[in-house]
Amino acid sequence: MEATFVAARPVDSINITLIGGDDPGQVSNSNENLKRAMLRHRVSTDVGDEAMQVAERWVTTDGLTARQIHLELNQIANRIADESDRLELATDLERYPIMIALQRLHNNLRTLAHALIASAPKVTTYVVSRPMPLLAIVQQLYGGEDAVRRIAARS
Repeated sequence: MEATFVAARPVDSINITLIGGDDPGQVSNSNENLKRAMLRHRVSTDVGDEAMQVAERWVTTDGLTARQIHLELNQIANRIADESDRLELATDLERYPIMIALQRLHNNLRTLAHALIASAPKVTTYVVSRPMPLLAIVQQLYGGEDAVRRIAARS
């Protein structure tokens, strides 16, 4: 076998578009698809609307922690699983479109959650061996000049 290698032009930048991201629109689209599938099969559930409310709350509420987002994601994932069981989606092939719609809803909600978690404030716990001023603790962690700036920004 013979191979020829060709030098490519250097790449200055690459544009990457994330599907889903921190836009609740993907969750909304999944909810609409779920509603259409439910209507076709003459069944109903409110789990899609619950997922939309959660997604909207995540996007509009400032200061949500990663823990809060994880807890709500877990709760809605459990609701989706419960609805799959209630509707017997694993055993009724005619309801396969509903199962796919529920899976897409869960996936888009999870994608939104991960995007928001990446930008959520991080909480770190430090344990000190003895009582000491906050400035001294911050100096040990970040150095003198940075400690003063961080303390000043906190005030």
